[in-house]
Amino acid sequence: MLSLLTTLIIIKIEGLVLARYMNKIKSIIDDLALIVHFLSDVEIIAHTLNGLVDEFKELTVTIHVNDTLKYLRISMINFLIKS
Repeated sequence: MLSLLTTLIIIKIEGLVLARYMNKIKSIIDDLALIVHFLSDVEIIAHTLNGLVDEFKELTVTIHVNDTLKYLRISMINFLIKS
């Protein structure tokens, strides 16, 4: 398991076509699931984005901003419901 997690952490897109990179990520996640080590959607997205190069930075920033805004909206709704 540790080897799979390490590979997931250090894998980079450099030298790979995007589809091949995504297939490698999916393969590692599937292998982890086979040994009953499931990752959350947030963990999968974080590992996937961390391996991207500069040409994908705008995508990374957009996803982080949208995720933050979503979290803020949910927090605000929860606050209003509890008030």
